[in-house]
Amino acid sequence: MALGAADDPRLTEEVSAVLAAEMRALGINWNLAPAIDLTHNIHNPSVGVRSLGSDSQHVKRHALAQVRGFQGAGVAAVMITHVQFKALEPEYPSTLSPKIIRGLLRRDIGYKGLVTTDCMEMKAVTDAYGPGESAVLAAKAGANVVLFSHTREHQEAAYDALLDAAHTGRLPMEQVDCSVNLVTEMKRRFTADRRPPITVIRQPKHLETMERAARAGTVLLRDAPGLMPFGPETRVTVIEFASGLEKEGLERRETAFTALLRDRFPSLEAALMDPSAPTEGQLERAERLAEDAETLVLATRNAHLYPAQLEAAQRLLAAGKLCVLVCLRNPYDAGALEAGSVLLTLGDAAPSLEAAAEALVGGYKPAGRLRVPLTMS
Repeated sequence: MALGAADDPRLTEEVSAVLAAEMRALGINWNLAPAIDLTHNIHNPSVGVRSLGSDSQHVKRHALAQVRGFQGAGVAAVMITHVQFKALEPEYPSTLSPKIIRGLLRRDIGYKGLVTTDCMEMKAVTDAYGPGESAVLAAKAGANVVLFSHTREHQEAAYDALLDAAHTGRLPMEQVDCSVNLVTEMKRRFTADRRPPITVIRQPKHLETMERAARAGTVLLRDAPGLMPFGPETRVTVIEFASGLEKEGLERRETAFTALLRDRFPSLEAALMDPSAPTEGQLERAERLAEDAETLVLATRNAHLYPAQLEAAQRLLAAGKLCVLVCLRNPYDAGALEAGSVLLTLGDAAPSLEAAAEALVGGYKPAGRLRVPLTMS
């Protein structure tokens, strides 16, 4: 989503090429990317910031750039989703549909490369067909690789069912031969032997590319006059909804984002909140800090999906005076919360956190443009 907001296909291609080069250095020559989901339901947690946007032409431009970047550095394939498109296929999910794989993808679009399924252990497939039958149906539909990600028993059942289908003629041998040829050709083109040295990982040029992309993809949605950027004398308080508190316990007092702000404001006051179920103790301390704060930075993570986080965030913003809302994952929190200034990182990997901290202190002016709606009826 950040690459979509930056809207520079050359930069999108550069980022993919960096990722591919570093994966190849580790011996990885297959990346199940890019995800080209169109955002049409902001409450779907499985899509989120991996979507490039909601407009098909915009997503197409950047998806093609990502493919060029990955393939140019030696990584590639097409994965079929389990989603059912009833206008095209009234009976099967796409993974099991000859109309989708052999018809739409192969015949109509003209794709000639390797086709893999999404994980067949997802309930939409396994519960309806079982591992063995689903594997056979996927192969008959035209899939060349059938993916079972987790369970050995399911993998064995799929293998046995495919072998039996080949022996009995239910799975034609010409389809088996076609898949073998495509797998062999992919291994030939993307051999793991030809790979860059391990020293390419985190080389300065790669880090610069990611920093540039993170800044270009940061969105300043609202900007209250005089609130940003913070000056060196600004008294900053940060309250952050941080993942992992339930595992690490409340003794965890610092996150990467808070640490980045503390580097710039040594006297920073900070509090962490559980994103899904903030405790009353966490909330009481955070409210006291918000009330006393000269400038409050509230960092949310998918509050639109967690009612308790959303309610707590609303209370904290109401308690604060000068407030900056930083949405560290999905941008949709900004559609449900009001603050003087609103910053969207569209992801909370390290470069995005650094970009957010730099934006707050005026290191650059965010120019990204959000490519998804904040609210949907």
